[in-house]
Amino acid sequence: MKEQTKKEIKLIDGVFTPNEANSLLVTLIDNKINYHKLDDFSHHIRMDRHPHHSKERVAELQEAKTDLRSWISLVQQHSSNLIVKSFITIELDESVPQS
Repeated sequence: MKEQTKKEIKLIDGVFTPNEANSLLVTLIDNKINYHKLDDFSHHIRMDRHPHHSKERVAELQEAKTDLRSWISLVQQHSSNLIVKSFITIELDESVPQS
């Protein structure tokens, strides 16, 4: 049997009110922001290293959250529900030698 190198997971697939979609998506973004903040802190404390990627990613996610909230505010004026779909694709990083 060939080793599976890729996995896809359906994370979100449904119809939501604008308020529900906002709550769900902002919570996901906030969790990802918290992950990067903890990762940044952990690397700084344990390795005295400043991971710039985490800081950049937090800024990107903050911007995405602001943009999402603005867009959902506009959508709420139309009294429409939102279809939200999200899939996660996980792949082996074959550039790193396996031990």
